[in-house]
Amino acid sequence: MEKYRILPHTADGKFQAYGATLEEAFGNAALAMSSLMWDWSKVEPRVRHFVHVRGIDREQLLVKFLGETIYLFETKQFLLAKVDGLRIRPEFEASASRRYWGATRCPTATSSSATSRP
Repeated sequence: MEKYRILPHTADGKFQAYGATLEEAFGNAALAMSSLMWDWSKVEPRVRHFVHVRGIDREQLLVKFLGETIYLFETKQFLLAKVDGLRIRPEFEASASRRYWGATRCPTATSSSATSRP
């Protein structure tokens, strides 16, 4: 099964992520978004980050989940290579915990300005 498909868009990045489970689809969405900025398949997973996010529904949870990828890239120069151990709890307030594996930014990665996080 393919992980994701990059879709045409004139101004922004657009993708459709797939997965046999919601967890797999979320992980593939993080890889798809990363693929718009660097080739995650060529990153050697040497560094690990644990992330926990909460949302009031699946949509907000996905936005926060993907936001953590951008946050780690911008603040820690972290390039995502894989996602494992993802758990999404179906409680009223959804939450997701995951392990990110990757490396610090390589010279071929796209550079962008740093952002602050509340």
